[in-house]
Amino acid sequence: MVDSSEQRDYRRMQIDCDILWRPDDGDELFHAQAINLSATGLAMTCDQELPVGGRLEININPAYRVVPPMNAIVEILRVIKHAEDKFEYACEIREFLD
Repeated sequence: MVDSSEQRDYRRMQIDCDILWRPDDGDELFHAQAINLSATGLAMTCDQELPVGGRLEININPAYRVVPPMNAIVEILRVIKHAEDKFEYACEIREFLD
């Protein structure tokens, strides 16, 4: 459910789907879980610890077509470490890829 009191330019859509990602300068693929998505950013969780300012190439291909598949370069803006070695990332979409 979208919180209408949220003062953002774009609304967040809650999604629960897999993300394949790799560091912008790397080749190894990793898995993450999407939490929410907006026109300019996304939130996700994964097991790897990544630095603020790091850039990732991401691929979201949802099982259900709630959102279309997406390939993009994102930049990590914020990191929250949770218990069980899980990390939550707030990312800004920097570029959409074909």
